[in-house]
Amino acid sequence: MDPMKIDFDRLNKVTVALSLGAPIGMDFAPLLGGYPGGPEGTAVTTVASHLMGLLTLQASYLIPFPLHLRYVSNSSRDLLWVISMDGQAISRNTHLLSLSLNYTAAGPCTPMVLQETSASAIAAVASGLSIESLGTASNKYEDRTSPVEPRISAEAARAVAGIKRTEANDICNSLLKKYESKLANPPLGKTWQECWDAGKRRPSKEYREVIVKFKKEMKDLGVELKPEP
Repeated sequence: MDPMKIDFDRLNKVTVALSLGAPIGMDFAPLLGGYPGGPEGTAVTTVASHLMGLLTLQASYLIPFPLHLRYVSNSSRDLLWVISMDGQAISRNTHLLSLSLNYTAAGPCTPMVLQETSASAIAAVASGLSIESLGTASNKYEDRTSPVEPRISAEAARAVAGIKRTEANDICNSLLKKYESKLANPPLGKTWQECWDAGKRRPSKEYREVIVKFKKEMKDLGVELKPEP
């Protein structure tokens, strides 16, 4: 729904869930370039949506994923800023459980998808948020998510836990230089069947080479990810 809006259908579902003792999680995606306007309005709307979730849905946890109206991702420079501002406001002034959900423009088996998801995760964690991961290839193509992308997101988030925001800013700027120019026309990559061996439960040889090279680049930036088995 549009930001800061609710309807009776959702209120009825929440009433039933609460009567059963279920916790409520609220997902919300203010669109930069849409109703909230620019980065500042999107950041304010993202923070305000947390309060709306508490008041109208009695949410136990909240999952913000502000998106760029054009790219349908949140790895662009302005969206990383929105995630950072939202995280600092929520973590500094509340005790809410807020999990930043990252979206990438690129698809699996590409260096860009790993760069994007890591930048979003690092911006979130350095600003006080937890993460949930992830929507690849704008989350609109069938079979375009593999087990690799959420694993890399988690590794990046864990690696920077406790990092200073100034350090995170330098890392994100370095990652942006690698993919920012491709956001308008990102590589779709491959389906998970093409880049993941389901029988052996591991990436394909091609994807593994992409991962190993990416982890070396991250190490050069000062971010130690787990060695690839």
